[in-house]
Amino acid sequence: MKTKIFVIALLTFAFQSATAQVNYGIKGGLNFNASELSTDSDNLDSDDSSGYHAGVWLRFKVPVVGIYVRPEVVYTSLSSEYSLPGIGQTAKFNLNRIDVPVLLGMKFIGVGNFFIGPSFQYVLDSDFSVAGIDLEQDDVKEDINVGFQIGLGIEFWKLGIDLRYESAFSKAESAYNDSAEEALINNFKIDNQPNQFVLGLSYKF
Repeated sequence: MKTKIFVIALLTFAFQSATAQVNYGIKGGLNFNASELSTDSDNLDSDDSSGYHAGVWLRFKVPVVGIYVRPEVVYTSLSSEYSLPGIGQTAKFNLNRIDVPVLLGMKFIGVGNFFIGPSFQYVLDSDFSVAGIDLEQDDVKEDINVGFQIGLGIEFWKLGIDLRYESAFSKAESAYNDSAEEALINNFKIDNQPNQFVLGLSYKF
């Protein structure tokens, strides 16, 4: 009897999983990061940081427990500028990467969403320049890094908007040397995983 009940419960769960609601769509938005540049003598916050992202998402509703899983694949481009007081020059950093958040979420009051989860990031390319001179990259920690995201969102009809905070579990710095120009006396390190707020707009098909 117990075996039959177990089999029936297992089949019911499998049927619910197979018929679970699945949504998918596209998304895009703006990134507001707090990037930091490290030199031999100082740590400098960016004067201006901007970015954008675009990608696709998929959402699986988990039966019974009332949560959903939302993996995303997103292209992210970040740009930052810094003032270097020691040499009176401006530095620019550009970073392009693929982000893959895997979020666990829960709906509330019908239209609200709360979500949290890890975010895997793969650096496609980056460049750093001072006074228009491109510096050579001489060290990269890892191409693949792991952080986390947490946020809130609302949905109406097929449209959704969310605001999330993203941070890293540890720094993933890239180092650049100054051998191309004698006037530059510092070596530079910059984080490929800056803390940031991400404002996103999504559309559900």
